[in-house]
Amino acid sequence: MNRQLCLLCVAAVLGLAACGKEQAPASNQQTPAQAAAGQQAESAKIDMFADAALLQKAQDELKALPQFGGKALMVFQDIFFYRDGRIKITLQDPNNPENVDRYEYQNGQWGNPKPVKIIGGGNMDDNLTPLDDIPFALVAEMAKTWSEKAQEVGAEKTEMPSISFNFWVHNGTRLWNAANIDTEREQYYLFFNMDGTVQEFKKK
Repeated sequence: MNRQLCLLCVAAVLGLAACGKEQAPASNQQTPAQAAAGQQAESAKIDMFADAALLQKAQDELKALPQFGGKALMVFQDIFFYRDGRIKITLQDPNNPENVDRYEYQNGQWGNPKPVKIIGGGNMDDNLTPLDDIPFALVAEMAKTWSEKAQEVGAEKTEMPSISFNFWVHNGTRLWNAANIDTEREQYYLFFNMDGTVQEFKKK
């Protein structure tokens, strides 16, 4: 029977990193002109969920990181995609298979790996999925489907904010789990198969 390993303290590690970046010395404060330029750049950001080529580019750049040396990569359990352009993924270190590291894609580039503690008595191999089996470009397709479903039910928001690839180790299920669709009175969940086709769309 497959046994699930659990991530430990990932949120704490990432939270500390984020806190460290928020504070800046007074001498680095932006001028009004710099702030305006930053706001213009923010508004000009490309919507990654609408561009399969950008999603594919992010995946290709991940595989091309020098520390991997062109080796095949294995995903540890889950990947999280956000409409603001972020991607969070945990990968087995191909050079030291007992270790896993968290990578985050933000502002068009991959950051440095952050070591992750894992707990549990499971087998590492039972928690892995080949990265090549999870095409990032499918997210654009699924975002379009999500929007269509949201419009069908009269949802308040019609743009998918987030989606995750999930590997449910306890039963061996791999699927895409999209953000819930909310209407004024109801909530729907939407799951996709590995190939991006709808698996289930149902009112909660």
